Amino acid sequence: MKRESETAVMASPAESRAVVLRMKQVIERLGVSRSTVYDWMNPQSPRHAQDFPLPIRLSAVAGRGAVGWLESDICRWIESRDCAVSRAGGRRHA
Repeated sequence: MKRESETAVMASPAESRAVVLRMKQVIERLGVSRSTVYDWMNPQSPRHAQDFPLPIRLSAVAGRGAVGWLESDICRWIESRDCAVSRAGGRRHA
Protein backbone atom coordinates (compact mmCIF):
# COMPACT_ATOMS: atom_id res chain seq x y z
CA MET A 1 0.00 0.00 0.00
CA LYS A 2 1.30 3.46 -0.92
CA ARG A 3 1.67 6.21 1.59
CA GLU A 4 -0.03 9.54 0.90
CA SER A 5 3.31 11.29 0.38
CA GLU A 6 4.30 8.80 -2.34
CA THR A 7 1.00 9.22 -4.16
CA ALA A 8 1.27 13.01 -4.20
CA VAL A 9 4.76 12.95 -5.72
CA MET A 10 4.10 10.48 -8.54
CA ALA A 11 3.07 11.97 -11.87
CA SER A 12 0.66 10.40 -14.30
CA PRO A 13 2.23 8.93 -17.47
CA ALA A 14 0.85 11.81 -19.56
CA GLU A 15 2.49 14.38 -17.26
CA SER A 16 5.89 12.67 -17.30
CA ARG A 17 6.21 12.47 -21.12
CA ALA A 18 8.50 14.98 -22.73
CA VAL A 19 6.86 16.92 -25.56
CA VAL A 20 9.15 17.66 -28.49
CA LEU A 21 8.43 20.71 -30.64
CA ARG A 22 9.59 20.80 -34.24
CA MET A 23 10.83 24.00 -35.90
CA LYS A 24 7.39 24.98 -37.22
CA GLN A 25 5.89 24.72 -33.74
CA VAL A 26 8.78 26.66 -32.19
CA ILE A 27 8.50 29.57 -34.61
CA GLU A 28 4.71 29.65 -34.19
CA ARG A 29 5.01 29.65 -30.41
CA LEU A 30 7.69 32.37 -30.40
CA GLY A 31 6.26 34.46 -33.23
CA VAL A 32 9.60 34.72 -35.01
CA SER A 33 11.04 33.51 -38.31
CA ARG A 34 13.08 30.37 -38.90
CA SER A 35 16.16 32.50 -39.61
CA THR A 36 15.78 34.25 -36.24
CA VAL A 37 15.84 30.89 -34.43
CA TYR A 38 18.99 29.91 -36.36
CA ASP A 39 20.57 33.30 -35.52
CA TRP A 40 19.83 32.79 -31.84
CA MET A 41 21.58 29.39 -31.96
CA ASN A 42 24.61 30.59 -33.98
CA PRO A 43 27.49 31.87 -31.81
CA GLN A 44 28.89 33.70 -34.88
CA SER A 45 25.69 35.73 -35.30
CA PRO A 46 25.37 39.22 -33.80
CA ARG A 47 21.85 38.13 -32.77
CA HIS A 48 23.13 35.07 -30.87
CA ALA A 49 21.08 34.34 -27.74
CA GLN A 50 23.37 32.42 -25.43
CA ASP A 51 20.47 31.26 -23.27
CA PHE A 52 18.30 29.97 -26.15
CA PRO A 53 17.82 26.20 -25.80
CA LEU A 54 19.65 24.00 -28.28
CA PRO A 55 17.66 21.38 -30.18
CA ILE A 56 17.91 17.68 -29.49
CA ARG A 57 18.66 15.15 -32.23
CA LEU A 58 15.67 12.99 -33.16
CA SER A 59 17.43 10.83 -35.77
CA ALA A 60 20.51 8.64 -35.60
CA VAL A 61 22.21 10.38 -38.54
CA ALA A 62 25.06 12.53 -37.25
CA GLY A 63 25.25 16.05 -38.65
CA ARG A 64 21.82 15.97 -40.30
CA GLY A 65 18.35 14.67 -39.79
CA ALA A 66 15.44 15.62 -37.63
CA VAL A 67 15.83 17.82 -34.56
CA GLY A 68 13.38 19.27 -32.06
CA TRP A 69 13.21 21.25 -28.86
CA LEU A 70 11.80 20.12 -25.54
CA GLU A 71 8.63 22.09 -24.90
CA SER A 72 9.68 22.57 -21.28
CA ASP A 73 12.97 24.21 -22.40
CA ILE A 74 11.14 26.60 -24.74
CA CYS A 75 8.59 27.48 -22.03
CA ARG A 76 11.38 28.16 -19.50
CA TRP A 77 13.18 30.36 -22.04
CA ILE A 78 9.99 32.36 -22.71
CA GLU A 79 9.46 32.80 -18.96
CA SER A 80 13.07 33.97 -18.52
CA ARG A 81 12.51 36.58 -21.25
CA ASP A 82 9.34 37.77 -19.49
CA CYS A 83 11.35 38.18 -16.29
CA ALA A 84 14.03 40.18 -18.13
CA VAL A 85 11.39 42.54 -19.52
CA SER A 86 9.81 42.96 -16.07
CA ARG A 87 13.17 43.77 -14.45
CA ALA A 88 13.85 46.36 -17.14
CA GLY A 89 10.65 48.19 -16.27
CA GLY A 90 8.85 47.08 -19.40
CA ARG A 91 11.80 47.65 -21.73
CA ARG A 92 13.25 44.73 -23.66
CA HIS A 93 16.94 43.91 -23.53
CA ALA A 94 18.47 42.86 -26.84
